[in-house]
Amino acid sequence: MTILERIAELSREFGTPDYVLGGGGNTSAKDANSLWVKPSGTALPSMTADSFLKMDRSAIARLYAVEPPVDVNEREAMVGRMLAEAKCNLSDAGRPSVETPLHNAFSATFVVHVHPSFVGGLVCGRNSREVCESLFPDYLYMAYTDPGYMLSMRTREEIQKYNEQHGHEPVAIFMENHGVFVASDTVAGAREVFARIMTVLREQYAEAGVATAIDVGPAPSDDYVASVVEQVRRVCGEEHTAHVEASGPFQVAGGALTPDHVVYMKAYAFEGEPTEESLRAFQHEYGFAPRIVSNGNGVISFGTTENNARLAMELAKDGALVAQLAEAFGGARVMTRAQWSFIDNWEVESYRRKVAAG
Repeated sequence: MTILERIAELSREFGTPDYVLGGGGNTSAKDANSLWVKPSGTALPSMTADSFLKMDRSAIARLYAVEPPVDVNEREAMVGRMLAEAKCNLSDAGRPSVETPLHNAFSATFVVHVHPSFVGGLVCGRNSREVCESLFPDYLYMAYTDPGYMLSMRTREEIQKYNEQHGHEPVAIFMENHGVFVASDTVAGAREVFARIMTVLREQYAEAGVATAIDVGPAPSDDYVASVVEQVRRVCGEEHTAHVEASGPFQVAGGALTPDHVVYMKAYAFEGEPTEESLRAFQHEYGFAPRIVSNGNGVISFGTTENNARLAMELAKDGALVAQLAEAFGGARVMTRAQWSFIDNWEVESYRRKVAAG
């Protein structure tokens, strides 16, 4: 089996809903000169040996030495250009994952970055650092950092420090309010690390008496769904309500938990009865129309495409589960406005939304 067949196998194996949703997560494989990485926004379960973008590692490494512009938009545009130029075949479709420089910073052959709900409950918990360092003392913990260039640079520094202290790189890195990176020279090694993480966390949730599935009530009536859709349409427009999904009621998260939640369902769900006044107040407070409307009658998601509406609902349910699991670790810690606003306004994530829209 070739190196690309192996990373494609890992991508599909850890691209299930237990590990990642939508176009989230990324994977890579490398040798001394080249790195093959998942294109941004593409779904891990669809990856084959031919799906990966081949990158020049020396060209990627130029990002480590460059002095980035102070302006955030200029900085991210520069990173995007440099990553595009690092593609070995410039005609290849797709953008390299925004975390390509982080993948390149590991010496390990295979790197898998995913966002399992079980891990989300840990890294979104208020006591996440203390718990991670207690449960997984041989792994690295990273405080929240904006995804992309800043996350790659800071994590690279932490990998180097860890290497100096321990004589080897970490095999796993927990990212606060984000997910986990696992690095290994073998497919079996990556599987072993994930198995350990998931087993330990499953035991922690059982010990804390926290359920690992959310309660969902009976589905709302068609008439109720239609009334909510009509009210949202009046305030937010036809395009916003082009596609809809409805679910029985469940307790939505009280704020943004991870970048994926911001990308696919926005930072906050609208909670309560959607009236013209309350919907306009929500838009004024947060600066966006709600993708999720939740109350005791049910949860309704909105999207410009069928895929958008489906993903919004999936991430709403995932966020509910992550918040529930975080009770085992001091309760959920939501992202700050500055953190979720960066993602919500980031061109890279706008691109990922478009790819996911299908």
